[in-house]
Amino acid sequence: SLKKSLSQHTANYMLVPGTRFWIISISLLFLLVFIVHPITTTYLYQTSGFLPSIGFRLLSLLLAVVLVMAFHGIGLLICPIIGLRIIPKHIEVPTRFFIGYLMASLIVYFLGFAKFLHKEIFLPVVFFGACISIHKIYTIAPNNLFNLKTLRKENLGKWGIICIGVFLLGRLFPILNFNPFGDPLFYNLPAGRDYLKAGGFQWFEHAEFYWQAGLSDIGLIYLHSLTSHPMLVQLTAQAFHFISGTLFLLHILHKGLFSKFVPEKHSLWITFSFIAMDTFRLESIVAKSDYWLAVLLCLIIVCLFEALTEETQEIRLQFLKLIMLFSGLCLSIKATSIFFLLPLCTAILITGSHIIPWKSNSFWYFFVGATVLGLLNSAKNYYIFESPIIPFAGDIFHSQYWDQEGLKGIRDLSTMDKGDFTDFPHALFRIFVGHPVSLLLVVIALIWRRNSLIIMTCPAPQIELQKIISLSWCIGLILWLTLFDPLVNTRYIIGFVFLTLLLTVIFATQHLVTIFHQNHQKWQNYVGGIALLLTLSVSHIDVDLHQARHWISSKSLHEHWLTSSSLAEVQNYLNKNVNPKTRVLFHYTTQRFHANFVVYGARTFSPRTRFVYSKDKNEIKDGLKKIKPEYYVIRKSKTRNSGGLLEKKSFLDENFTLLMNFKEFLLYKIPKDFGKY
Repeated sequence: SLKKSLSQHTANYMLVPGTRFWIISISLLFLLVFIVHPITTTYLYQTSGFLPSIGFRLLSLLLAVVLVMAFHGIGLLICPIIGLRIIPKHIEVPTRFFIGYLMASLIVYFLGFAKFLHKEIFLPVVFFGACISIHKIYTIAPNNLFNLKTLRKENLGKWGIICIGVFLLGRLFPILNFNPFGDPLFYNLPAGRDYLKAGGFQWFEHAEFYWQAGLSDIGLIYLHSLTSHPMLVQLTAQAFHFISGTLFLLHILHKGLFSKFVPEKHSLWITFSFIAMDTFRLESIVAKSDYWLAVLLCLIIVCLFEALTEETQEIRLQFLKLIMLFSGLCLSIKATSIFFLLPLCTAILITGSHIIPWKSNSFWYFFVGATVLGLLNSAKNYYIFESPIIPFAGDIFHSQYWDQEGLKGIRDLSTMDKGDFTDFPHALFRIFVGHPVSLLLVVIALIWRRNSLIIMTCPAPQIELQKIISLSWCIGLILWLTLFDPLVNTRYIIGFVFLTLLLTVIFATQHLVTIFHQNHQKWQNYVGGIALLLTLSVSHIDVDLHQARHWISSKSLHEHWLTSSSLAEVQNYLNKNVNPKTRVLFHYTTQRFHANFVVYGARTFSPRTRFVYSKDKNEIKDGLKKIKPEYYVIRKSKTRNSGGLLEKKSFLDENFTLLMNFKEFLLYKIPKDFGKY
């Protein structure tokens, strides 16, 4: 009896929030010390076996969770200070996270301009922010995301939860396995490492494309301050964007938008169709910042709906402030966000201007502040490159680091060509194919409308929201027709894609309200079940689960990386035989994040490396003399008789020393006296 009483007393003591806070905080401190220790992470990365490989992956996931908690904690501290005290429960976690990330990145920009970037500054910020989240985490109600008790009573709700669980678990496999980064993090992850080494923002010869590093990437400097292991940085960055992208998108759409229109069990499968869209699978895996733009757009729309619903002017002003802050965040993340921010702002001014407090000084203060935040990346580019909007306006802003030929080359790569109008229906159809539930709802709505004359009247705020989204969609369509090719990559028009699908689903659910709210169980099960199957069919869950074989493999994560590509073999050889200051010229651009040496990627429009394509030997000597590389790497398929001299194997064999003949690449040693006359 005494033993039982003692156990009960200990259990009760452990549940005291203060005690729990100190235990978790101390554990977090040990975790950060453990991660900073390079010997431990290197052992887990290179040791073969199931447990070390799993341990390394879970370590990156845990580190990503710590980062999310840190930025959420900073936002929780900052929101009341800047006057944002009233945030609805259903969006408070993503709202505080993004505001925290915005303010934490503002610190990075300030220190970068002051040339005072140091790891020692950022580590306490992460720990402090995470501790604030830990202290408040017990106040967050579990039902803020899912009302499990209600959903479990319905078969449709059960199946929705199971499908989402399998999807999220399956998506973690590619997230925590090696995946080559795509643009823009292809260049941006090393930017944090290099900026930290320099102690601030400055020009790097081998990092001429760091102007692409927007606010969402600059903030990852906090990750570089926690660990220097390149693979741990990569996996953590991917997991971080997955958690703050997919999970927040699920949270925002389910609790903040669709649950306002339809019952929760139906809101769940509609939301699932959005987070598992075929259109955004790659964005969620390779951690592209475009995925964040979609999440922030949905958060802006939720805040807009709350502002339209709210009758109290003071509370409505809170939501308008959030809209302005999130718009500034979008603009600093990527300039392409202007293609959905401009239509949305125009539609609000035309249709919903009555909710804007034009005479409020607080509103205008926030407007100016959000504008400044939106121009942070432009300020960084002007500070480093002497041009705020590279590569455009090169005639106005002259940069000593870029010539007109180089700027023209970049503009040609991102040219917004006008396309054939007949291709647009095909492009629109591709968007719907990536989200077949929207087509399903439209078809069901047409059938139901014909067989049922009962149509429920929509509340006035919902009608106003539909008007604003519809007008935004029309303006976005005009911009697309005017500026872009019809087959443009969907991530450049991500706002238009989401507006298209949101508008379709909202209109369809408006006509299907009687199915969702009245006793039409048979229709509900059929529609929801088919929607779940369609969503799974385009979610690539089979591809995701196929990645599970790497988790149960006896290979180390390092061995898995080596077998992923021939380029990895080249990088691994160089990592072992050179030092961090060694300069390597790549005819084929390397994945910079896993190269522990200075990389120069050859591009025809780069003022520093375009000499690689030259047929003039003297021009090649001048170029090599300027950047002084010690090694040269070229893909075998790029060696040919025509083209520049550095693309001809005969010239390379005559003037350079062939060190290694890899499966797909050739590695040459450049003589020190080659650049001399």
